[in-house]
Amino acid sequence: MTPYIDIHTHNSDTNLITRKILNLLLHKIEQYEITPHSLYSAGWHPWYINKYNIDFIEKEIEKYSSLPNIIAIGECGIDRAIDISIDLQKKVFLLHINASKKHKKPLIIHSVRAYSDILQTLNEENYDGPLILHGYRGNIQQVRQFAKFNTCYSFGSAIMKSKKNASTLEQTPVEKLFFETDDEDISIEKIYLRAAEIRKVSTEELKKQIEINFNTLWRNELD
Repeated sequence: MTPYIDIHTHNSDTNLITRKILNLLLHKIEQYEITPHSLYSAGWHPWYINKYNIDFIEKEIEKYSSLPNIIAIGECGIDRAIDISIDLQKKVFLLHINASKKHKKPLIIHSVRAYSDILQTLNEENYDGPLILHGYRGNIQQVRQFAKFNTCYSFGSAIMKSKKNASTLEQTPVEKLFFETDDEDISIEKIYLRAAEIRKVSTEELKKQIEINFNTLWRNELD
């Protein structure tokens, strides 16, 4: 049976019908048990960067980015809803971009009211690797703006309640889609069920497409 793929979650519970990428927040990395057969992303969330020295942040990003079962860098990015300077947020975002380039691993990006900042930074750095905009709540025009990059869009619980988010999901190219639970108390099965309704396909068809997207993004590196 085709698994559900949860591309970004903070929930470590084992579920045999779900393949997940568990996000490790590097500011509390000692709280996690990293096991060799699980898949992870790791990064410094912008909410916590002002409590640590930037040299320490850089060392931790490099340390964990090099681990083989940490298959994506992040979540990282820019958040204009928090009281942390945009300059500092961009500096830390750049550290993740550099790690992504060095280790050839996708970026998982956190953006709140900052898609233009993210675009500007990626352009300035000539970023040409894959990236995933997690918890995507932008519009279809922003999907088109990000199309110059190898961008995928991960939709979460917002599709359950936001007509705007559901409309964006409906119009986003299917080969660029992922789904996630993030830190929400909702099953990935419910998100897929709603997404399949929006896309007017069966859940099984959607699962097969997302598995193709997953394998394409990581190009068989997980075999």
